[in-house]
Amino acid sequence: PAPAEASGAGGDPEDTLKEIMAEADALQVVVENIRGLKFNNPVPQKIISQDEWKEFLSKSIEKELPKKKMDGLAESYKLLHLIPGDYNLNEGFEELYSEQAAAFYDTEGKYLSLIRTADGGVKGVDASQAGMLKQLGLSAMGILISHELTHALEDQHFDITKFSEANAQNDDSALAMSAVVEGDATLVMFEYVITQLTDKIPMYRNLPAEKKKEAMKVMRQTLQKELTKSA
Repeated sequence: PAPAEASGAGGDPEDTLKEIMAEADALQVVVENIRGLKFNNPVPQKIISQDEWKEFLSKSIEKELPKKKMDGLAESYKLLHLIPGDYNLNEGFEELYSEQAAAFYDTEGKYLSLIRTADGGVKGVDASQAGMLKQLGLSAMGILISHELTHALEDQHFDITKFSEANAQNDDSALAMSAVVEGDATLVMFEYVITQLTDKIPMYRNLPAEKKKEAMKVMRQTLQKELTKSA
């Protein structure tokens, strides 16, 4: 799918970049309020090129899935007929993640990374998704960044790298660790969306406090049901 411009569609790429970086700064306070934890330090931002992103991704995959483990995983998938016999699983992972990611938190560098596009802008999300969110008054990049900033907050308080390394040799423990880290960030992201919707959609914005609280509860329950269905 074609990536959408993150914000300032049709404007100067550098202006768009500045807008997103300002949005990321402001979101740190929002994430703190939702998660109930304070950042120990502001999260720095870094803009990386497509080549830098691909290099980072390649090293990350190699670290998480060394050749022996990758080969074993590929063989298992082939035996289960999940991938063709000549499929290169390592290249498949690289292609999948390189296309999907628009921002990420680097646990080693301790910064939020945004990926620069060929035209000098910042990689966004699928255009149809961005358009739908914009109609609701939501920023697609804001949603993504709230998720990644939660990882930064987790890391500052609980040291994600330490726990990841401690569970690296046990696949079940590693999966459980990943579920906690990603689940936490996903819940914060959804709470951010719910808060934004109730603040920006007139039908919800003008409700009395108690009614708005009830509307937010219904939204949470709906999201929870959808997540349960897809699990």
